[in-house]
Amino acid sequence: MGNEELTDREHEELRLLYQVSVQDLAFFKNQQWRTSHYGLLLHAAIVLINYQLLPSNTGVAPKILLTAAPALVLGVAWWFLRRLRQAVQVRRARLEACRGSFTKKFESAWKAMEKGADDASAVFGVLLGIQIVGAVVTFWLVATELWSCT
Repeated sequence: MGNEELTDREHEELRLLYQVSVQDLAFFKNQQWRTSHYGLLLHAAIVLINYQLLPSNTGVAPKILLTAAPALVLGVAWWFLRRLRQAVQVRRARLEACRGSFTKKFESAWKAMEKGADDASAVFGVLLGIQIVGAVVTFWLVATELWSCT
């Protein structure tokens, strides 16, 4: 169905759905980066707690909790990033469905822009990779410091 075959109401609904989906995409992509940043800040906080706030005669329970904390942060960050990637994929599918009703001129212009589009899986992979590296480094710093004192 071409754009000229749409009623005014259908055209307005399609335009609204397209606009909201684009805004949602921007929001979810921003949230992916924020999740990654907050995850790294939590890893830094764990290292700070380990080196600055924990007394040298710490018992075993706090050591276990602090040593496990990087894995917990990684798990939560992975879960959030995965959910956000799914939300991005849904919005992209909506946009693709909307584009099927647009004119050939719009479709042609859109395909020219698509060449530089990023891939949701690649962004997810990079952000998750950053979290994994942060968790491994944090675990190593915490574990070597805490458990070497015993």
